[in-house]
Amino acid sequence: MTAGEWVAPALAVLLVAAFGVTVDGWTRHVHPALGARLLLATSALASAALLGTLAMLALPLVGQNDALADYARWSEAVFARSSSSGRVVALAAGVSLAVVIVRAAREIRGQQRATGTAESFRRAVGASRGEVVITADESLDAMALSSGVIVLTSGLVRALDASERRAVLTHERAHVSFGHHRYRQLGRLLAALNPLLSRVPNCLDYLTERWADEEAARATSRATTASALERTALLSAPKPPRARTAMHATAVAVELRVRALRAHPPALRWSRLLTPLLIVFALMLVTLMVSERTIDVLQLAGAFGD
Repeated sequence: MTAGEWVAPALAVLLVAAFGVTVDGWTRHVHPALGARLLLATSALASAALLGTLAMLALPLVGQNDALADYARWSEAVFARSSSSGRVVALAAGVSLAVVIVRAAREIRGQQRATGTAESFRRAVGASRGEVVITADESLDAMALSSGVIVLTSGLVRALDASERRAVLTHERAHVSFGHHRYRQLGRLLAALNPLLSRVPNCLDYLTERWADEEAARATSRATTASALERTALLSAPKPPRARTAMHATAVAVELRVRALRAHPPALRWSRLLTPLLIVFALMLVTLMVSERTIDVLQLAGAFGD
């Protein structure tokens, strides 16, 4: 691999890193529903581009396998002609791919266990999707499970007035209606596949909570929703922010969310979206450059194999 051939893969890594660093900035300045959808889509593209680049870089290592060469009818000698630095890069890319595959498999297993736990609870209480279950618990808590069940504690029901209870219930129903647990699951899977996107899960947690806040504010008022959130957070015990089975109403960035609810509704600012869109566009171009080189190598190997 020559010095020039290093540019494209190095640039791909830098672009994905830049994307991962900037997600907290632009997503706070758009409507949370748009931010969540756009963040998930652009993160998926960024992950696919980087994984594709790694796969193409690892090709010289894989291409020398005799069984694969016989099956694909190409000449392994073409791949064996790689320079020592090219073989090092191919080995590093192959190891990186193996690591992220293991990370993704572990994340998928964890999500499957969490989903199973939520489904077991739903069946145990005999609830259907979207149904509300009130537990005999004096603590203040409200959560939407990944199985679609909404859980409120009796302490919360007594502590809030009617309008605040409506805000909390609308918030939790928004989680179920819009499938927010899927956003969070996909965000964690993308971060497992691409460690450079480690900020994406927390960002999606915040955006889905803000999305549900805006739905509650639309059904009641911004002041009522802020009051319900503030009172619940003040009187409840700390919640795990990254729980797999449940989305707790007060687990994520309560102060920021209350501040947002007390301000004007978020307005769309297209200028804020230029940074992520330009980064992803540049990443797609870089991936195309790497793929063109890979296609040339495959065509050459195929020609010699015939």
